[in-house]
Amino acid sequence: MSRILVINDETLLLQMTRVKLEAAGHEVRTRETGSEGLAICPEWSPGLILLDYNLRKDGPEVTAVDYIPEFKRVCGEDVPIIVVSATKKRLSPVELQVADVILIDLNNGFKWSILVPTVEKYLSLAAQQSRVS
Repeated sequence: MSRILVINDETLLLQMTRVKLEAAGHEVRTRETGSEGLAICPEWSPGLILLDYNLRKDGPEVTAVDYIPEFKRVCGEDVPIIVVSATKKRLSPVELQVADVILIDLNNGFKWSILVPTVEKYLSLAAQQSRVS
């Protein structure tokens, strides 16, 4: 069982994500703002962070880009961050300096079938890297 921190200002998505990840056997903590997520990192030490791209509860123009460097500093460079986004803007994991980006198509709904396999892929990669280090 891995610890996963989910940060999303959409309450329904936050709850559904928690249910899916807990059903897959993970321990999940949820927060609605980036600042709340940062506050829990030192004491809880997540193994992976799912971070919403648009963090409107942190401010109208605040995005994951504003928080990624802080999450890496506080939670650790080796903790995978996956950005979840409904934006039509093309997002690159390389440019964001994160493990991956999951895009949500609001017209066709969220593809829940990709969530758990994507999360588990990056948890596995992180575990392999920590064994090598």
